[in-house]
Order: sequence, then structure tokens, then C-alpha cells
Amino acid sequence: MKILSISTQKPHSTGSGVYLTELVKSFDRAGHEQAVVAGVYEEDLFEFPPSVRTYPVYYSHGDYRGDLPFEVLGMSDVMPYPSTLYNSLTDDMADMLYSAFGKTIGRAIRELDPDVILCHHLFLLTSMLPDMVKEFAPDLFHGKIYGISHGSDIRQFQNCPFRRDSIISGIRKLDGIFALHEEQKKQISELYGIADNKINVIGTGYNSQIFNMDEDMEKPGADDSYKIIYAGKLSTAKGIFPLIEALAELDEDSEIPAFELLLAGGCQDEGIARLLSGKPALRAGDAGELKALPFRARYLGMLSQTELAAAFRASDIFVLPSYYEGLPLVLIEAMASGAIPICTSLPGIKSWLASKIISDNTVLVEPPKMQAPGEPFESEIPAFKERLKTGLISALELAHRKRFDPDYVYPNTNNASWDGVTETILKYV
Repeated sequence: MKILSISTQKPHSTGSGVYLTELVKSFDRAGHEQAVVAGVYEEDLFEFPPSVRTYPVYYSHGDYRGDLPFEVLGMSDVMPYPSTLYNSLTDDMADMLYSAFGKTIGRAIRELDPDVILCHHLFLLTSMLPDMVKEFAPDLFHGKIYGISHGSDIRQFQNCPFRRDSIISGIRKLDGIFALHEEQKKQISELYGIADNKINVIGTGYNSQIFNMDEDMEKPGADDSYKIIYAGKLSTAKGIFPLIEALAELDEDSEIPAFELLLAGGCQDEGIARLLSGKPALRAGDAGELKALPFRARYLGMLSQTELAAAFRASDIFVLPSYYEGLPLVLIEAMASGAIPICTSLPGIKSWLASKIISDNTVLVEPPKMQAPGEPFESEIPAFKERLKTGLISALELAHRKRFDPDYVYPNTNNASWDGVTETILKYV
């Protein structure tokens, strides 16, 4: 089969970008011919197998002027790299997006002749795709077009009114939609007015060649502090502020064992950057000790997948106190690497873990009530912080057992694989 994958934003750099990349690698292992169209900066490198054709659409950044005169459109309002907010988009900018991506997609269709197109995120570009194909590859494409939701696109659709009716109309023209879990499927059906039988659940996976446990790794000693790692965009919607407050209070409790917080990911959120370092932004060169915090903490910067796996293996606990997620890849990646996950109990996560993970050890924390997607009521934060503290204590107890109990049972993540996801997709296309 010939498969064309499309994304408005950079592959590799976010959860949805990693998702796209791993699907492409899995399709390649199965022998499918592929091409990828993605929005990038001039300096970005594609990390796909050599057989995959790449078609970049260049956004402008710094002194470089690309195909589009603005920075990458980020599906979240805070991205790990400089980006353009959808809320700042004008009709002229959207028309330029349509033209730049349309021409590139048309070229990819002419050269690949795909049987199926997979477009990531149910938002502006995906909604434009049926019309793009007709205009820029007339009478050339006779396959089917599918959209893949990652959760952040749904939040963007709910929070951003730009061309909402047009987006609904375009999404309805797709041949089918893929959701991460059953709760998301119901949400998509309600928001876009799409029949259930047009939406299929595909879940997520992880790369077991990268994310795994190292049996030869030196075990921590009784006096070694516990390492708690967060990996992802450092933004307010990820629950960073209550996490810092919860850990600060635990650090003052003499009964809590010594710990160190590790933070991995990009930070474009000025409030968090100032909290962590006293600076308006955190950059790769700022990796090191975070002396602005009242407890031991280090900033690791943006990590490659291999570097992230090593950081997970060296950690006792992975924490994701996010207010909004689709189905976070880092959760299963951290678990597979031996870290005990603590995560907000967001829609779809508990049921997916129950269906895929044997001996799941995730500590789930009830999230705060939201006034809008990803935006909690301020009055809810203190109680959420207390629940987070309780969850962290439970995770530390599990980490103690993992260190010293020879009968500790690790989760079995073998049922969660990218090849399983691609097999599910191919079953429906």
C-alpha cells in the first residue's frame, strides 16, 4: 500500500509528532511505500527511514523566510518551540496555509500516487484537505482520506472559534476518523456531528527498542535520593505549578525520603521559566541545576528519544499532572523503562491502561474541575495539589518496594506496540 502522512506542525518534537514518526516507521517495517508532508523550520531534520519521501513546507523563523511568513502553527497554545497561535490566525494567513500546503500535497500525490492519506489533528489543515486534493491534484487521487485525533486538536477546536463552521464541514468530508480511545471517540462524534461508525479507536504504542529496562544498570543504594522526572512541554496546562508546590511541601516533611525533580522538555512559558530559573525563557544551554526552586531540581532540556529513555531508566517515578491529554505517549514509555507513573486520571487513560497493560502500576490522581478544556477553576487548584501530594507519596512507597522488594512485579507492556496500532489502521482503511 502507498501511504501519505500529513501534519501542519513539526514531526518528532511533540507527542503527536512522535506518534506520526512511529507510525511511519511501523508502516515501513511492514513494507509499505510512503511519503510525509510536514510543516518545519529550515534547520529541522526529518528522522524517517531512508525509503520515506519527505515534502517539507517551510515556516518563517528568525531571519529565514519560508513558504509561509509566520512561525509553525502549534496545536497547543504553548509549544516546546516558537510557534503561532491559532487564535492569532487571520483569513489571509489561512489562505496562505491552504496554498502552501496544497501545492506541496499535490506534488506528493503526483509522485507517490497514494492509496490512502492520513492527516494528523482534526483541525484546520485536515478540514481543508478534501478541497486541496481536488484543486491541487485534480483527478489524480482515488483513495481515501482519514484524520487522526490527538486530543490537543479537540481542545483547540473548543477554545478557538476561527472558521469553526468551515472546519466542521471539512472534517465531515473525510472518509473516516481515528481516535485514541473510546471517550475521545464519543467526544468527536458529538463535537463534529459524525456518526459513530465513521470513527474507529486505534490507541497508542511505544518503541520497545528504545524504551525498555536495562538489567545491567546499577541499582540505587539505600541512601540515594529518589528521582522524580517530568517529561513534556513545560506549560501551565501541564500542571507544573501545583506539582512544584506539592513537592515543596513534601520536601519540608521529615518523613518523606530525599528526592530530586528532573524536568525534560522545551519551555516557551515565561511564567514557568521565571519560576524555575528566574529567566523569561529556558533554552537548551540552561540545562543544569535549578537553584530557584526550594528543593533539589535539574533541567534536562529537550531530549532525543534515546536520551529520554535513559533518563526514565535512571528515574524512580514519572509524573504527568496535566489538565488535558489525548493518550500520552510518555506514560507508557516511562512505564516500559521502569519508572513508576503518576498521572491525572483524564478521560480514556484508565480504560486504555486496563485493556493493554498487565500488572499496571500507574498512580492516578483526580484532576481539578475545568472551566474550559485544559483550564481549571482557580478554586480547584489547592485540593488538586493535596491529591497530587497523596499520589506522590503513594508513588514513593511503590518506588521503595521496587528498590528493595525482590518480588516486586513490573508492568507488562508488550500488548502496546506501534505495529499493533498500524495493523488496526490498515484493518479499517
